[in-house]
Amino acid sequence: MRINTRLRFTFFIILWIGFVLTSTMLTIRVYNFVRTSSLWQINHVVIEGLKRVSRDEILRIIDLSPGVSLWDISLPELEKKLLKHQWIEKAVIKWRFPGVISITVVERYPVAVLCCDTCFYVDDRGRGFSRVDRQRVSHYDVPWFNFCPPDRSDSKEALEISPDILSSFSILMKTLRNDFSHSWGDMEISYSTEYGFVLSFSSLRALIGTSNISNNVAKLQYIMQRLGLANREEGPKEIDLRYTRWVFVR
Repeated sequence: MRINTRLRFTFFIILWIGFVLTSTMLTIRVYNFVRTSSLWQINHVVIEGLKRVSRDEILRIIDLSPGVSLWDISLPELEKKLLKHQWIEKAVIKWRFPGVISITVVERYPVAVLCCDTCFYVDDRGRGFSRVDRQRVSHYDVPWFNFCPPDRSDSKEALEISPDILSSFSILMKTLRNDFSHSWGDMEISYSTEYGFVLSFSSLRALIGTSNISNNVAKLQYIMQRLGLANREEGPKEIDLRYTRWVFVR
């Protein structure tokens, strides 16, 4: 009886091991079949939301081999790669059956070019994110001004300015576009913690400040028209409009 019991137990163990091995091999074969099936191969990449970043740049970053299987890549990791691009704020990657990868990109929106030792695009949060050519700064599609933040660094990651300054700059540019009749194409705009915003013409400097900007620009326009300062080399060199009730002409 003991011998029969031992034989039965041994036979059961052998049967169980055979079942496990067979199941494992079958699982591996099924996995390999599924992984290499053409149903899971990526044959096309659809990219949406591109304005400044090119399609070739996106494809170069994700670096997908032709016919690569979805099982061989990680979509979250590809998203992380895209977020390292200086112009990309957000990236979402999805797989569409069959064989399509869909990439939706949200690019950073530049609101100004900030120039100090070097020039950078600045987004609506005040963060510098892309170096630009200072020699061609007047040709870019966003306004620019000179400002060196305290404790600045040449690294774009460290360049950051207050949203309040950006908001004031936006008001200034809107006022100049809509209400300032003087030709300001050659005007240089700068900012300092002491004077606020400063408009520099060929022979005149106007201290605008950081508050009541629209009113200050209107006062500047009135003074320039009354004194005929638009194209004069002689005359006052500085107009200080930072005070509510007073204007100082020097």
